[in-house]
Amino acid sequence: MIRHGRGGTLFLRGVIYGPMGAFLPELFPVRLRYSGAGLAYSLGGVAGGAVAPVVVTRPQSACGSASVGWYVSAMAVVPPACPLLLPETRERSTAKPDPRLGTPTGEPVAAVDGTVPTTWDGPHGEVDGRA
Repeated sequence: MIRHGRGGTLFLRGVIYGPMGAFLPELFPVRLRYSGAGLAYSLGGVAGGAVAPVVVTRPQSACGSASVGWYVSAMAVVPPACPLLLPETRERSTAKPDPRLGTPTGEPVAAVDGTVPTTWDGPHGEVDGRA
């Protein structure tokens, strides 16, 4: 029975962490992708792992161990709702430079030929995402 529980736990971890590794970096511009994903992952671990013992201590002493179970149950509702609140990244192109970021010197991002693009012609002929 314990083996089945461990197997189920490993399966659920794969279901959770597999897509997260692809989805989390997409939320950040290309220049900040690695740092943004790493920082979000690390802060999420701190918020999920360090806050719970602090929050649960007082209700456990006042109401007993059942309050810990209620807290865990309530927190299990939060993660499935989070992707619904995040922006859709399917239509976002990684080839389009973000003019707000510019170059390390603060200048606008220039195209290969040295010009600064005002519109972006996508891979299928669309301009600024419109066909």
